Amino acid sequence: MPTARGNPGATRSLTCWVLISLSAVATAANGTAAFVGTFPAAVGLYLWRNGELSLLIDTVGAVKSPGGAALNGIANYRHRLLAVNSRGETAFLGNAGGIERLLVIAPGDLQARSVATLGAPLAGGLLTAVEQVAIDEDGRVSFIGRLTGRQMLFFWDRTKVDVEAQTGPATPTKPALTDFFSISTSGRDHYAVLNYSWGFFEVRAYDGARWTDVTSTSDARAGNLAIRGSYGPSQLARGCYLAQPLEGTVGAYCAQPNGRVSIVGRLGDRMPDGGTMLAPLGISVTEAGEVYLAAQVFEGGREFVALYLASPL
Repeated sequence: MPTARGNPGATRSLTCWVLISLSAVATAANGTAAFVGTFPAAVGLYLWRNGELSLLIDTVGAVKSPGGAALNGIANYRHRLLAVNSRGETAFLGNAGGIERLLVIAPGDLQARSVATLGAPLAGGLLTAVEQVAIDEDGRVSFIGRLTGRQMLFFWDRTKVDVEAQTGPATPTKPALTDFFSISTSGRDHYAVLNYSWGFFEVRAYDGARWTDVTSTSDARAGNLAIRGSYGPSQLARGCYLAQPLEGTVGAYCAQPNGRVSIVGRLGDRMPDGGTMLAPLGISVTEAGEVYLAAQVFEGGREFVALYLASPL
């Protein structure tokens, strides 16, 4: 493990251990990255920001969990349980004293903050699972979890946790809401993919006070786009997402500020370098609105993965 560069006082020192595994990587729009690293003696949560590598918290250091107990575990097996913003504030699932909590820690903190505790009462129910997390530029957290087995979408405003949406039966205007596919953030806005029965999907945004519709399968502007299950989780960025039109062509799409939906790239499209797209793999949007698309491409008898820059939103 390399030591941090730059001003030594700007980061906690990093012990030179052999890295056994690296997992659960999360990135922010400005290139800040957080990751979980496993070493022979510890598991740590690390931050790469402004060209410096720093330690946020680990299982043997001085930084503690809420209440002052030492952290004895960090979820390192699911990328969806880790999120970071441009300031380096990081949301993650940690374990201390056998208790799992959704936590937030910022660079320089000596103790993590608790958002929610598994197995504890929350919003009139018992929190039994946390499935995905996102954090915005103000450090507010949204997460997909379950209250006594029922899936819900939660929002933490740095003070309290509220339920923002929950699965439920059909209404006169909509089919039953069956699950939440994915969540993400851009600036202060939170985005969610809502999955309804009968193949109906919505992409909606939440700013901490109200919901707004981005696009859905019933939106004529979207050309009846249906987000396919295998492309839904963790593939949502701002108003951009991986989707499948009802006629079957998988691609990457972006909802424009004017309400129209644009095509970034689809299976079978000729890409700028002359290759043919075999599948979209990931999509992200920078603070300036630049859209990056990672795709599996075929050209000259070989397959490879390429990263493309699309026109700004």
